[in-house]
Amino acid sequence: MAKRAHLPAVDLLAEFERNRAATIAAVEAADEELFSRHIRSAGGVTGPLAAVFHQVAVVHVLGHARDIAGPSRTGAS
Repeated sequence: MAKRAHLPAVDLLAEFERNRAATIAAVEAADEELFSRHIRSAGGVTGPLAAVFHQVAVVHVLGHARDIAGPSRTGAS
């Protein structure tokens, strides 16, 4: 985060969009059987590639999105 702290939000969002598009293209190009292969991510998440990918590329990113959005106002009076 520190190396990107100086960047405006628009630049960070553009970087995210580029990286997300590259990730989607890589997943679409991969052999289906690769997703059942057991792996260990750099962060230590283990399991079939599909499950590890979901944890790293979906759940993790949703956590960042919640951090950016801040506290939920749902149910506030």
